[in-house]
Amino acid sequence: MVTIQLTRGMISYPEESKGVIKVEAGEDTTVEEVLFKANINLKEVGMVLRDQKKIDLNEKVNEGDYLHVLPVICGG
Repeated sequence: MVTIQLTRGMISYPEESKGVIKVEAGEDTTVEEVLFKANINLKEVGMVLRDQKKIDLNEKVNEGDYLHVLPVICGG
């Protein structure tokens, strides 16, 4: 099981989830695959952190991982 923490207001998610989604992930599952299973639009993902360190979408996840998903940031 992988836990995904979404930044509030970043992505539409069920209110009852409170921004936390749990996803089953088998061996050799990537971050991108976990986000896909959680119905997270990759176009809205700016960065994913694991243990407060940025990781790539093609990295493999481990059982018990806690991923924090941050939005794409725009400014002007």
